[in-house]
Amino acid sequence: MSIQPGGGGNRNLKNLPYDAQGLREWSFEILDCCGDSETCLAALLCPCVMHSANEKRHQYLETHGTYDPEHGGPWCSENCWDYVVKMGVAIFVGCCTGGLACCCRMPCLTQISPRQRLRARYNIVGTPSTDCTAAILCSSCALTQESRELELEEMSLGWTRPVPATQISTQPSAFMHTQVVSMPPTMTMMMAVPQSTVPVGVVGNEKRTTQAIQV
Repeated sequence: MSIQPGGGGNRNLKNLPYDAQGLREWSFEILDCCGDSETCLAALLCPCVMHSANEKRHQYLETHGTYDPEHGGPWCSENCWDYVVKMGVAIFVGCCTGGLACCCRMPCLTQISPRQRLRARYNIVGTPSTDCTAAILCSSCALTQESRELELEEMSLGWTRPVPATQISTQPSAFMHTQVVSMPPTMTMMMAVPQSTVPVGVVGNEKRTTQAIQV
């Protein structure tokens, strides 16, 4: 176990080896983002939300020593809007200068500093240049990689990923099988009730009777 001073959980849950400088590799490769398709899709479609969630979870671990009960929410936080504003400015500048493709990657630069802090927390090997390359060339994969790294420590502290309702499998109920046993004719008893008259009541001076049912 690698529990560092200052609180928190296991920062190397997979027990990866450290080098001579006390650094290790990421728990998941950057191109292994499809291993968590749900997080990867969120990072691809809403990078601002994923960036904000990672930042909040990381800060909560740093300040409280445990996992964020909201798991990064609420989504429309300051970090999220900061990413959105920078995206809007980058698109505007790109449209004015004709460099839309290049400028659209500018908001990804906001991921470099959080990625460096994350590497420092988990003693992960890397340099500012590799952080910049990951953020610009594959921002969604980088966000997924960072989220999964945080998730390992959160799991060591007792956090469990909620199971979506659509994935909850219901086991088929066990049916009770009844076995019909036919009795042989010799064991069948026929009962006959003799015909009789049974009084059921008197209404005024009239007496009503009913016939017993012959079985």
